[in-house]
Amino acid sequence: MTYVKPVSHFSIWYKGLSQFTGISTAVFSCLILIDWAFNIKILCSFSPDTSAMRMDAVFSLLLMGLALWQLPEVGIVRLYAILILCVGLFAIAEYIWQFDININPIFSKDPIVSIDLTSNTNNLSTIVNYLLIGIALFLITLDDNWILASQICAVAVSLIGLWDLLNYMYGMSDHGTYFNTPPQFFAAFILIALALLLARPDKGVMIVITGDNLGG
Repeated sequence: MTYVKPVSHFSIWYKGLSQFTGISTAVFSCLILIDWAFNIKILCSFSPDTSAMRMDAVFSLLLMGLALWQLPEVGIVRLYAILILCVGLFAIAEYIWQFDININPIFSKDPIVSIDLTSNTNNLSTIVNYLLIGIALFLITLDDNWILASQICAVAVSLIGLWDLLNYMYGMSDHGTYFNTPPQFFAAFILIALALLLARPDKGVMIVITGDNLGG
């Protein structure tokens, strides 16, 4: 007798929730760009004590949101994934050699956006999340043999994002390490990671969690 994997009746709902998260992330990114353009500084910075969100971060969030939204379109999602990986690799170069190509003034003429180079680079965990999300998005477009690897990357992103958010909120480490990354960015990583997991609820480890069985 052939064993049939128990697929959840809510599978379509889970995928829809994943796409809705993608749309919301893309819209949020566009609102931040408007926030920058008109020097409102409400969405791009959590508080006066934190620096505004970097434009490469906003660009990455926009790509991640669009990728989740258009996930059935394999070709375009792979393009988004490659662009996110490029952002991550460029951020690694900035982090290692401590340089910064400040594109913020393109979106705002406010002189406040010109921040010291050493404090304006992405922190290491943010860079790792760029790379992990780019890899996860690319792998999820391949055959089912790569779904588990994609989900592992997504789980890693959620754990790193949660750790960073807790560090920021409760000061479990040097607050200066997180000064240049607003907390809403950490929260966005967590949501994107969960959306990646929900994008394939009937594949990999997610079938155990979402399946219509005792473990689901």
